[in-house]
Amino acid sequence: MAKALQEELAEPFFHHSLDELRGGYQGRYWRQDYGGVLFRRVLDGYLHMLRSLTLLGHDVISEAVITPQMLDHYLALFEGIPVLFVGIRCPLEEVERRERGRTDRMTSAPQLDEPVHAHGCYDLEVDTFVQKPADVAKLIIAALMEPPVVGALSKITGTG
Repeated sequence: MAKALQEELAEPFFHHSLDELRGGYQGRYWRQDYGGVLFRRVLDGYLHMLRSLTLLGHDVISEAVITPQMLDHYLALFEGIPVLFVGIRCPLEEVERRERGRTDRMTSAPQLDEPVHAHGCYDLEVDTFVQKPADVAKLIIAALMEPPVVGALSKITGTG
């Protein structure tokens, strides 16, 4: 979807996924990452990189699975930065099918015990089971052209 969005956008947008950044470490380190210490350090590096890029004037496309325990961390890091917060949904069976078909991860994604949409607030929601990436890209571009007066992240933090 990020690639489809980049294809449709007239202006340059930066995209580099967390999984690509994780690829900077050999798989053996991930297999030994008991407690997720390495993952948390890489995640923090990724998020700080995205924040720095936006503060330097870059437009950024990012993807994340934001669990309730990590939501405050994301909110703090991106406070004051304009963010179009897009909720991406599809049936769980489809998520699991897609995950099995991935080849860009050294380990599979963790099984989530927490509902990732628990905060219930997005600027735009899409369903990638019924919508094609190019169609989703067009919806996101339309939302970028007319961003909400008060964005979803501001609503979640109560600052909007």
